[in-house]
Amino acid sequence: MKDAVIVAAVRTAVGKAPNGTLRGTRPDELAAAVIAEVLKRAPALSPSEIDDVILGCAMPEGEQGLNVARIASLRAGVPVSASAVTINRFCASGLQAIAFAAERIMGGFASAILAGGAFAAFLSTASGLTISVAGVIDQDFLARTIGRRAGGDVPRIRTFRLAAVVAVVVPYAASWLAVNTSLADTVGLAFAVAASTFCPLLVLGVWWRRLSVAGATAGLVTGGVLALTATTITVLGGPGSVGGGWLGALLAQPAAWTVPTAFLVAVLVSYATPGSVPVGTSRTMVRLHAPEDLRAADPPARTD
Repeated sequence: MKDAVIVAAVRTAVGKAPNGTLRGTRPDELAAAVIAEVLKRAPALSPSEIDDVILGCAMPEGEQGLNVARIASLRAGVPVSASAVTINRFCASGLQAIAFAAERIMGGFASAILAGGAFAAFLSTASGLTISVAGVIDQDFLARTIGRRAGGDVPRIRTFRLAAVVAVVVPYAASWLAVNTSLADTVGLAFAVAASTFCPLLVLGVWWRRLSVAGATAGLVTGGVLALTATTITVLGGPGSVGGGWLGALLAQPAAWTVPTAFLVAVLVSYATPGSVPVGTSRTMVRLHAPEDLRAADPPARTD
């Protein structure tokens, strides 16, 4: 197996929206500048030797949509003979692109690959998120409710359009009530809600065989309610609305206490409801964590 090495690495400066100097620069332009520079720093590597260009993009839409890797590579002067692909693994997109490139080189399927990430959050549009949210609202609520009341004669396109209006109008109306919260704080609060709900469920569900259905539900609901309450207070009034000190700090960083609380509730309720532990949990745990070559020993033969 071949060794994969990084011969040159380049990145752009980190821009801060909405006042950063790079706020008007397109992601494909930034990526093209990086690709051109990394080729300069590896003079022994000819652009014609590039087999592929792999770029990760967390939100491939708008200016960074289509195949942004192909667009950026051509703008940087990479020959048209080199292929290009854009991948998406959200926050790990750029890291996954490098991993894919290393795997191909180690496997002998390529000799030189340009890999990295290209993402500008300040230029990403909300259309993709709107369509995703509208699809959930339509499928899980509007289509069933309206279809049941109308006898199932309402075309799905109409309920989807209504769901899209709801997905746009509700956040827009809420934005008028919110204080001026920075993008970094908003992302942090969103991750706090996600961590408070799914983290206890995933960790305990994978590693603790005594987790019950009631415990998992209680932990998820508790973490979600606490995190959403803290987030609502922070967004609508700001942590300063309840004073400074510990209370304001805890509201601004809810994950520090909502995640442990959700874990504790899930564990306590699981101990109190052992009857709701799913059947076959122990066997599933063995399949998850035992080595693949482990085989159960054959039962001893009976002798009469």
